[in-house]
Parts: sequence; structure tokens; C-alpha cells
Amino acid sequence: MKLSQINNEKIMEGISWVWLGRVLSRADPLNNKTKDFILKGIQILDELKLRPANSQGYLFLGELCIDTGRKKMAMESLSKAERMFREMGMDFWLARAQRWDRVEN
Repeated sequence: MKLSQINNEKIMEGISWVWLGRVLSRADPLNNKTKDFILKGIQILDELKLRPANSQGYLFLGELCIDTGRKKMAMESLSKAERMFREMGMDFWLARAQRWDRVEN
């Protein structure tokens, strides 16, 4: 991630923030930085209009929110990810997002 910042590689920076948050969320879901990292990546990817990577960010954010009991935010993020995956024909990721449909608000 630091190299992408040094070299002004915004695409890789955005992807790196999302994945840094994702990896750290698996180790410690209650660490507030994980959510912030994912959101930072989503913001960068949104500005770049890089929808495939951005939609994965929303999926990971939704999964993190489920793990931390933030069901409303989880469902908002997962619904957005699911819609984006469907629009882009990303069936593997769509199936992964749909497995959370059973989570209640």
C-alpha cells in the first residue's frame, strides 16, 4: 500500500486499503481501523469508477459489519454489493453476497 502511495498508483492504493481492512478484520473484527481502511479504499475506488473492486469493498464491509453486530449497515453494504455484482455479471461474488440474505436487520 505504501508503495502505491509513493508511486501515485491510485488503483492499487484503493485495492490495498480494502484488502488491508479485510485481512485485519479477520484477525480482529472489533478494531475500528478495519472499517475505516475498507471505507477509505471504497472512496478511492469510487472516485476512480473502478466498480468491480469497489463492489468487493462493499461485500467485505458488509461481512465485517455482520461480525461486529452492525446489521443495518451490513445489509446496506451487502445489498449494494449484490446489486453491483448482478449488474456486472460477477456471478462468483454475487453468490457470496447472497449467502448473507438470511441475516435480519
